[in-house]
Amino acid sequence: DLKVSDITRGSCRLSWKMPDDDGGDRIKGYVIEKKTIDGKAWTKVNPNCGSTTFVVPDLISEQQYLFRVRAE
Repeated sequence: DLKVSDITRGSCRLSWKMPDDDGGDRIKGYVIEKKTIDGKAWTKVNPNCGSTTFVVPDLISEQQYLFRVRAE
């Protein structure tokens, strides 16, 4: 359940819940990726995020994006 808030011309805040099941291994962090609506490739936007919120920088105004988050 990924939520987008605090949208500005060049950034937005993503927030999500920890997964119910960690697959038997401790979650070390989260990787956030983005791509434009018509783009083909996902781009990593962070090193490793240790919390369940992240401000995505360097967005282009008026461009629409898709985001995905995965636990590591």
